Formats: sequence, C-alpha cells, structure tokens
Amino acid sequence: MQFQPLAQRSRRKQLVLGLMAALFVLLMIPRLGGLPSETPRILTLSLGAIIVALSAFWILALDEMERHAHYQAWYWGGSLGVLAAGGLIVAIAFGGLPAPTLPWLVRGADSGFVAGAVVALAMPAIGYTIWWLGYWLRHR
Repeated sequence: MQFQPLAQRSRRKQLVLGLMAALFVLLMIPRLGGLPSETPRILTLSLGAIIVALSAFWILALDEMERHAHYQAWYWGGSLGVLAAGGLIVAIAFGGLPAPTLPWLVRGADSGFVAGAVVALAMPAIGYTIWWLGYWLRHR
C-alpha cells in the first residue's frame, strides 16, 4: 500500500463521505418528500451501486487504527444487532409485539415483507453505530 499524507487521506475521506451522503439524499427524496415515488428502478439500483463502490474507496482511505475500530464495531455491534433483531422476530412471532409496517416506504401487501427486511438490516447497523461511538469515545 502506498503511503499518503494525513491531510490527503482526510480530504479523500471527506469527499467520499460527502458524495455518499448526497447520493443517499437523492435516493430518499422521492420517498420522504412529496415527489412521486415512481423513481425508475435502474436509477435506484445505480445510485445504490455507486454508494457501495464509494464505501470501498472510503475504507481504503482509513488508516490501520481507524479500520480496526470499524471492523471491531461491525463484529461486536453488528452481532448484537442481529441478536436484537432475532429477539424482535421471536416477540412478533409469538404475539408479544405487533408486526411493524412502513407506510412511508411501501404500501400494500409487500409492506410487512419490506418492514422485516428493513428491520433485519437496520438492527446490525444501529448496533454498529452504538459500538463504534462507544469505541471512539473511549479512545479519544
């Protein structure tokens, strides 16, 4: 791996994160704003693929310590998030909680499926975020 000065890596990380945030906002505008939600699927898939590709550039811009912090947060926080999602699924299955729906995202028969998929993906991401913030605060 080629050595890059810290300022150059920092600018690269900020640029990539800014682009990812802008593309995410473009993806969410039709869903959250009052705009029509008939966004062409190819546009949605293309923006999602670009965000994933940019995340690879972002992780390459991190130094070894930052990368280790993110790997550890994904392992522990993501694992705890999966465990929490499993507990939520069991609670819903046995009637302890009502099944979630996301009417702002999808309406109709697919709403329950999409809500389950969002919960299954969001819980590890939330766990990662909490674990990473704890790691960051502890090591500052």
